[in-house]
Amino acid sequence: MAADVAEPNANCDADQPSRQRIERLVSALRPHQIAAAAWHRERLDQLASVLQAHPDLVRSAWKVRLTAIDWTAPTAELSRLASSVDPLRTGELRALVRRKLVIASSQGLELQLEKPVEALVTRTDAPAGGLALALVEHAGEESGWSQPWRQHLRALREHPVPAVAAWARETYTTEC
Repeated sequence: MAADVAEPNANCDADQPSRQRIERLVSALRPHQIAAAAWHRERLDQLASVLQAHPDLVRSAWKVRLTAIDWTAPTAELSRLASSVDPLRTGELRALVRRKLVIASSQGLELQLEKPVEALVTRTDAPAGGLALALVEHAGEESGWSQPWRQHLRALREHPVPAVAAWARETYTTEC
């Protein structure tokens, strides 16, 4: 969605009103209860594809995709998502995933994160590493940092993408 020349841009009284309206509309279309998204997955995936086609709306597309994911079997969707992300935006996606996992857990969903972590942690790209780390951080904290999650964290601390390795090193299993 390229900015229209006539569209207000960083004005005092208006700033990208069309984009703001689209973001509010997309937010309203996303179910707040993650379990309710099951009824709408196909439509949410279609909406995410439309949004993904516009570079300015990619973040909204990610939010829609994360809402549509079946967190009891997320491996394929998370792998597909990682493959579509600009590596420079990995940190943004990682933060969105962390937030979505907290919401999903608070709504009582039984998250199945071991298989997607195993699939993502072996990849060498930044988006896959960032997604894997978000899952490991969440599952590690939820489990009290049981052995499998500590092992995944160690692997991510050796990730070939320096940013992913640094984020992993900044994640602690315990305070000393």
